Amino acid sequence: MRLVGMFGIAGVGVLALLAGCASEMAAPMPGKPRSAESAPADADAAKLLNAERSRAGLSLVSRSDRLVAAAITHAQDMSAAGNFSHVGTGGFSVGDRVKAQGYSYCLVAENIAQGQTNAAEAIDSWMKSAGHRNNILNPATREFGMASAPGSYWVLVLAQPGC
Repeated sequence: MRLVGMFGIAGVGVLALLAGCASEMAAPMPGKPRSAESAPADADAAKLLNAERSRAGLSLVSRSDRLVAAAITHAQDMSAAGNFSHVGTGGFSVGDRVKAQGYSYCLVAENIAQGQTNAAEAIDSWMKSAGHRNNILNPATREFGMASAPGSYWVLVLAQPGC
């Protein structure tokens, strides 16, 4: 099983560095899912995330359809390309994917994983990794979206709207 986490960031400074890693010419826009094969993570994702946040004395997060769409888009992209990275095939970052869904944020973070068979396993893996755990337990986070795609790709997007 593989895990990669992008730590919570305000603004787009770090995202801009990541976005420059690949050409955007041949890749689909970050807001355009390739197919309907991916789906939001099972309904237990909110319960699992909020159980972890509750144990830490934090406010609960709510599911955002726009963040789910951003997670689906990236899960599909990784699955189709066989690429395990926060940077999409067109050089798109989590911030790009979230903005493409019409979501305005002041904080966004992304955890990705591969090889887990369900949302509970993905979240459990992330909670065992300091960086991923920090993303999930960031007190500023208010909303999330989680999805999976063929090949056992998992994406969790956490954000604070507005600012």
